[in-house]
Amino acid sequence: MTDQQLMAQIEERWGSVIAKVCAKSSVPGEFVAALIANETGGDPTKTRFEEGVYRHLLDVQQDRAIRYGAITKRCLIDLDDEALRLLATSRGLTQVMSYNAVFQHVDPLTLTDAELCLTLTLHLLANGAECYWLDETKEFEQMFRVWNTGRPDGETYDPNYVSRGLARMRLYSEI
Repeated sequence: MTDQQLMAQIEERWGSVIAKVCAKSSVPGEFVAALIANETGGDPTKTRFEEGVYRHLLDVQQDRAIRYGAITKRCLIDLDDEALRLLATSRGLTQVMSYNAVFQHVDPLTLTDAELCLTLTLHLLANGAECYWLDETKEFEQMFRVWNTGRPDGETYDPNYVSRGLARMRLYSEI
């Protein structure tokens, strides 16, 4: 499938939800659509276990690290291995990390609901933009990096993640 076909498919299937949630945000719909394309190709049931995140959470829980982002031992103290693995799994159209959902009082297993997932995504994007003083209406390269790495200057695992996202934004805006 070409990127044009993918973006047309995302617009057809998710365009109305994207427009609805973006109406309450300054993040443009084409950014959200490109993020969906980059992360899942439009499949809300996709999950991805993040081994590195799991190891960080385990390190915090077992006193080998003080924290992982905002997560401290106190957050993890009563969790078993299955719960840690759940927290270390990304879900939904944009692959929201389950621990981010939990911190926002959202059951990570409900992230298959597109509107809920995209609403949470926009909230997380706004937090990232505020944290790094980004203009979420135009600093898209940095926003893709923040979403993928947690930092506006982060190096993405896929070296084409940002350029592909920017190209997909353009394609979506032409639909």
